[in-house]
This record gives sequence, structure tokens and C-alpha cells, in this order.
Amino acid sequence: VPNSVPAEFAALSVQAYPVQVKLGDIETSPQLPAKLVGAWALRSDNQDFGGLSAIHASGNSLTMLSDKGTLVRLGADPQAGNWKGTIALLPSGCGNMRDKGQRDTESLAADPRTGALWVGFEARDAICRIADKKLGGTRFASPRHMAHWHVTSGPEAMVRLRDGRFLVFQEKPDTNAETVEVLGYAADPV
Repeated sequence: VPNSVPAEFAALSVQAYPVQVKLGDIETSPQLPAKLVGAWALRSDNQDFGGLSAIHASGNSLTMLSDKGTLVRLGADPQAGNWKGTIALLPSGCGNMRDKGQRDTESLAADPRTGALWVGFEARDAICRIADKKLGGTRFASPRHMAHWHVTSGPEAMVRLRDGRFLVFQEKPDTNAETVEVLGYAADPV
């Protein structure tokens, strides 16, 4: 576990049950080619596991966020029914993770090279960067371009492009419009 993540990680065991999905249920297009490699239902006895709202995959390693403000890291083994990993509340630099209104996470972006993570918070229309001290440490920001977003229209999706730019997608429009805002940042939005 890179040192850019919370120190309070606890061991986590997750049962993974294969789910049958018909290929016709998955839509693909030339613009978004996709190949279904498997589907699993995940269960754990840990009361903080569940309500997953964002995932980042790197090889067989999964980093996930929950609506409860927890960060989950799992080693996904398609051949095994029991996946091992860790779970922790997000660091205090992201806010009071014991308060439900503070911890409703929706989106996740990662820099695989440094281990830095960016977490989008729906109700706060904010982003928290979790990184080690060399990269500036954990920092929280409410970007001014999100200030007019409604409390339930926060950063639903976020992606960090290979060149370091970011795209942050609004969940839903603040009006009856059929489009949502996508904010582009030349670098770290925090």
C-alpha cells in the first residue's frame, strides 16, 4: 500500500460470487470498445463495505470508494472466491468522515505512477487529493467552477488523463436541461 493512503487500514476479506451476464446486455460501440471479462457480486462481513460508487482498476488490483467515505483496496482473483484487501476511512484532510453529509463520495481518479488519488464529493461539490508529503499531502478543495452546482449534482465521474489533465463530470443539470457540465483542468484540480 503506497504511503499516500490512510494509515488506519484494516484487513478485509470479500467473498466474490461470479454473476452470469449475457453479452447482449452489454452495449459496445466503435467509440467505446469493451470486452466483458467477468462479473462478480461482492460481499463482506465488514459493516463499512458496500455502497461502492467508484472504482479504479490496475491489473488485478482494485481501488474502490464507498458512499460511506471508505477506501477499499482488493486483489481481484477471478479464480478465487475469497479476495483479500484493506479498508479505511478517508483521511481527515478530506473532512469529517464520521459525518454522512461530509463523506458521500462519488468519483475517483488515480495516478498509477505516484499512487495519488483524487476523490469527488457529491454533497460538497468538492475534490480531495490524497497523496504523500512529497506530492503535497492530502488537500481538499471546492473548485469555484462547481460552486453553482446543486447539492446533489456534484462530481459524479472524474478521470485523470495520461498527460495529467482532468475531466470532472457533473451528475445532473441544475435545471431541466438535458446536458451536464464537464469541467476540464489542465492539471490537478485541487
